Amino acid sequence: TPYLLAFAISRITGQLIFAGLSIRESVRQGLWSAPQINLKRMFHKSPRLWRFVFTTNVDGMVRVFRELDIFVINAFLGSTSVAFYKIARSLTSALGKLTGPFYQATYPELAHFTAQKDYDGMIRMMKHTSLSLGIFVCLGWLIFIMIGPFILPTVFGPEYADAYQISVAC
Repeated sequence: TPYLLAFAISRITGQLIFAGLSIRESVRQGLWSAPQINLKRMFHKSPRLWRFVFTTNVDGMVRVFRELDIFVINAFLGSTSVAFYKIARSLTSALGKLTGPFYQATYPELAHFTAQKDYDGMIRMMKHTSLSLGIFVCLGWLIFIMIGPFILPTVFGPEYADAYQISVAC
């Protein structure tokens, strides 16, 4: 309950701040008059506003679908399972933080291959990078399989031990 309350308050606060900043910007651009709001004029004067509305709504929908697994797990398995799943997702996202620099490091080279129209070189590099990254991730996964049951309770506390199996699956 405290987690849900904190989550709800932070989301509501964030949305209110977003609405306030949006209104302030509309007033600055002369798109919002205090007694009357003319949406037709607002969108006519600022045609990019439709794109903004669409983008922010798509972003919100993607966030809902990204968190849909939480609701499904809660419906079938309960809140305790959701807690362990969230822990597992947090642990697996740590591995993603380690692999993220690989993508950033290869991007300039991929752009170079594209500019040179050297698609064979680009594919070779992508295969080599994927193989290297795959070996790195598999090695990290195997190490976690071996030491995870000891590391989770030691680092995070004994209540985290039950998140081990879900973490391995994630």
